[in-house]
Amino acid sequence: MNLVLLEDEDIAMRKLRTMIVEADRTASICAELSSVEEAMTWFRENVVIGRTYIDLIVSDIQLSDGLSFEVFEAFSLAIPIIFTTAYNDYAIQAFKVHGLDYLLKPIRNDDLKRALEKFHHNKLLYSGDALREVQRLLSAMQNERSMRFEAASTPTFLTSIGSRIIPLSAEKIAFFFVKNGLVRAMVENRQDYALDETLEEIEARLPPYLFFRANRQYIISRKAVASAEAYYGNRLLVQLQPPAPEAVILSREKVSAFKAWLKG
Repeated sequence: MNLVLLEDEDIAMRKLRTMIVEADRTASICAELSSVEEAMTWFRENVVIGRTYIDLIVSDIQLSDGLSFEVFEAFSLAIPIIFTTAYNDYAIQAFKVHGLDYLLKPIRNDDLKRALEKFHHNKLLYSGDALREVQRLLSAMQNERSMRFEAASTPTFLTSIGSRIIPLSAEKIAFFFVKNGLVRAMVENRQDYALDETLEEIEARLPPYLFFRANRQYIISRKAVASAEAYYGNRLLVQLQPPAPEAVILSREKVSAFKAWLKG
């Protein structure tokens, strides 16, 4: 079984390679690619012209310079794909419907083994037409992400001051955060208001194209991101405007997703 791996983190790539070889003795890894640009070149020079035959692709969704969807849409590759992801549940559901699989990070040995066994049991069912339909869904999904904010009414959140109820439009909110056990919304004029919702409930109502769950304490708006810089442990320190009351730090598992989200 010939595989290609797409993963932009060196440690994650080494771990994935080891796990695959241990889980399936027939596995032969033909290429390890870390970016959309590198993958575009490799597939163009090897698979498109028929130089290398590939049975399966294992790919992270968020790479260092974009989303791996770009590669598969560009070449319409009739190759089964097992995606790995740290956050994109909507994409996960699309793949499950069409018989492909995903590995939720951090990847577990049992999940990887199950995915590879599923490939072996069903590989004759993976037709070019079925995969092209999945790619069409992915493209539509990406377009929906970019249009969701305009197509739907802007979410509104309610805060109370005394006996007054004040509506806060999401487009005016720079970020949501937890302070002293309460969820608050920071608006553009640097005022913050208490909300009677959890971050999870808020996240479910927000357009993911414009808001990102940075960590357990923060959901941030794209327009509030002033800059980001490397932080020890392969993490990112995000600077917001208005400034956040405490440091907003992204785990290394979220860095790729954040960069892809920031690009749009």
